[in-house]
Amino acid sequence: GTAAGVTGPQGDAWPPPLRAWSVAIILSMTYALAYVDRIILSVLAPYLQRDLHLSDTQLGVLGGAAFALTYTLFSAPIGWLVDRTNRLRIIAAGAAVWSVATMGLGAASQYWQLFLGRVMVGAGEAVGNDRVDRVRRVGVSDREAAVKRQVLRHIELGLDRLVEQAPAD
Repeated sequence: GTAAGVTGPQGDAWPPPLRAWSVAIILSMTYALAYVDRIILSVLAPYLQRDLHLSDTQLGVLGGAAFALTYTLFSAPIGWLVDRTNRLRIIAAGAAVWSVATMGLGAASQYWQLFLGRVMVGAGEAVGNDRVDRVRRVGVSDREAAVKRQVLRHIELGLDRLVEQAPAD
């Protein structure tokens, strides 16, 4: 059923509030994990550099270009797909790619493996916040969407604090 017969901007029926909130919570958790995944390299940098004998340049490429260029290059085509196909399936596929890549990063023992993993993380995370936010707002009022944004912002701030307090060595 729909939420009191409400339809979305394109005339499609919105899901019931329980389903809408469930999707919003799952997507918010996914977003929080993606955020941690993006910043974890800076926390682990000294250990990676020491254990895998990475140069400053290699570390910089892993933290910057390997992720950011792929994320940027994939964002527009994925945005196009999201607008024309099932958003949740695209987001799920992106989360799957990024999750498998993250697991691969955990097993990496050479620079090229780290590089490939960061490229794949960038591709997987290119599903992006704006796409997740669009899905997260479906079937809820503007007030509820604002509450969700505030909760997510507090999660981000808490994660920032944890990273700041992480021991350097």
